[in-house]
Amino acid sequence: MSDVVPPTALSEVQLRFLCHDDIENVKLLCGDWFPIEYPDSWYQDITSNKKFFSLAATFRGGIVGMIVAEIKSRTKVHKESSYVKTATH
Repeated sequence: MSDVVPPTALSEVQLRFLCHDDIENVKLLCGDWFPIEYPDSWYQDITSNKKFFSLAATFRGGIVGMIVAEIKSRTKVHKESSYVKTATH
């Protein structure tokens, strides 16, 4: 389980990239936070594959949140997500 961050301590929350050493902790957190189970390969990918932009929000050394974005070319984006525009549009 992740620590609860009191609102007065938000300045102590730091962001860092996820790394291979985070996999077991991230598996536990995802199991707690989300109603789906991710394959082991996904955890490997989000911590090592450059097509993912994965950040951990940490508080007092523990992960309290994370964001994972997959970087895709526009030709590989699902049609329902095609409304997302690039900075040049």
